Amino acid sequence: MKKTLLSSIILAGLIFSSCSNFLEETAYSSFDKEEAYSNPTLVYLNAVASVYTSMGLQGVMWDADFSGGGINYLSEYSADLGIVQGRRSDWVDGGVHQQIFLHSWTPSHNIFLDSWNYQYQVIGLCNASIDDLQAVLDEGGDDFLQDYINELRAIRAYYYMNLVNMYARIPIVTSSSMSVSDVAQSTRKEAYEFVRDELTEIIPTLSDENGVKSSSEYYGRMTKAAGYMMMARLAANAAIWSQDDWNDGRFVGGIDAVESTVTELGKQQMITLDGETRNAWETVIYCQEKLAEMGYQLNPDDHENFTTENENSVENIFVRPNNATTYQLRQRLMTYSLHSNHTGALANATGSNGPAATTYAAELFGVTYDEQTDVTDYSNADPRWDMFFYYGDIVVNGEPVPMSSDYKQTLSYLPYAAKIDHGSPLSGSKEEYEMWCAGARVRKVEIDPAVDQFSWAFCYQEADVVVYRYADALLLAAEAKYRLGDTGGALADINAIRNRVGAQPFSALTSIKDILDERGREMVWEPTRREDLIRYGMYTEPTRDKYKGVPTATGAGDWVDDETGYTLVFPIPVNVLNLNTNLTQNPGYGG
Repeated sequence: MKKTLLSSIILAGLIFSSCSNFLEETAYSSFDKEEAYSNPTLVYLNAVASVYTSMGLQGVMWDADFSGGGINYLSEYSADLGIVQGRRSDWVDGGVHQQIFLHSWTPSHNIFLDSWNYQYQVIGLCNASIDDLQAVLDEGGDDFLQDYINELRAIRAYYYMNLVNMYARIPIVTSSSMSVSDVAQSTRKEAYEFVRDELTEIIPTLSDENGVKSSSEYYGRMTKAAGYMMMARLAANAAIWSQDDWNDGRFVGGIDAVESTVTELGKQQMITLDGETRNAWETVIYCQEKLAEMGYQLNPDDHENFTTENENSVENIFVRPNNATTYQLRQRLMTYSLHSNHTGALANATGSNGPAATTYAAELFGVTYDEQTDVTDYSNADPRWDMFFYYGDIVVNGEPVPMSSDYKQTLSYLPYAAKIDHGSPLSGSKEEYEMWCAGARVRKVEIDPAVDQFSWAFCYQEADVVVYRYADALLLAAEAKYRLGDTGGALADINAIRNRVGAQPFSALTSIKDILDERGREMVWEPTRREDLIRYGMYTEPTRDKYKGVPTATGAGDWVDDETGYTLVFPIPVNVLNLNTNLTQNPGYGG
């Protein structure tokens, strides 16, 4: 169904090791560079395609293992809509998932090291290819080489933007020849400005082609549209990412405490793009308008953005090509989420009964629960509840999915039974049934049961993995308009999102929280939630699912009541600090 992105790869240059030293050089192969870079096709295969292959799991993914950087995992499961529950001995793993949810992590948590090393590994590949291409260009190579250099810089900017978001004070490495002793740690402001300036310079040079269509040579590649979307995300968060003192209390305490600060700081951040200087909020709006001019729009059917035919989407901007035979990205978010009886009924497959929606997510989508009658009411739920979640009694091919339980013999997902740890309830009890069935499950990406590779470990599927889409840009533009005083424009953008799915349009926006809530409903399971909550001052606030004293597994710790904001960034991994004494730990984490 989808055209092969590459048929062969000659991998050149040096990459960063993902296990011992994030600047350790490892030579993979050598070849005649003059021959390898003699025409555009060979340049792409030898210098660019290999980097795209290394990008692994991005976007709507379970990316906490099997390489992928943990960008989705750390965004969604340290926030408030997704939860990995402890179910007796299942998914407890010493409390590591609960630590992320509770913000009780330490610098030695494995996910931070895995994420850091993975992202610098891809940056290393970019640097090696850029250096090789620049050397050939400097020796009189064809001008088209510069286009590939800029495309590689766009990939590199994508990862540096994630690193600024996650770790703040990071090394900016732009050459494959740098040694460990040469590496210096930037301030967060310096790192933000590096990404800003890179995007400003390279966006005009990127291709105008659509990167979603499988018929395009730019299928799955960085295009101008992807560049504008990256800039929109960078500008929306510029108020915070440009600050070196994020932990001084200004960005915690809830929406009322933070809104004016973020709004004013965004007005102060100036960004020059396409020859004109605008503040950060104006830049967000400009990028959304440029995307609209390029033909990107809301798909009439929201769910079509995530189906096996989503290369026809008019909304998706940047995707990771995926199918069951050629690309084989492990799209395991659904199979990791679903109960094994459910996946077994859908196909000859296994599920892991892991990631689920929090009770707060159910509340956000308008699902209600009456404790006295033990009745869950879905009648007033947002239409996207049906699109993005499995819930209630599960029926496959007209038959209820069986469940081995003395309490109930069919499978029902229980949205309001979700909690961070279920302990060890008695066998056959209602509590045991709830333990295995608690929480609505992921349904955002279409799965094809006919595909053979459909299991918790593989789940190679036909739906391309969405990284960026136009709805995100429109919601960011609505926020920017609201912060600039254009509440009417913000309302129109929000209602465009709501009208598309058949939700009741808003008559007015009562506060900026309406926009945050709409982002939660539209962008759930996509890696935006953590940065959204931080921008609105809500990331450090307790919810009905996590609060001081909430029951947890041994080793998980307690909900961290952060009054300064140090948990707004993750710690520099302790192994990285041990290997490079030029780097120091982020504030609040000691050492």
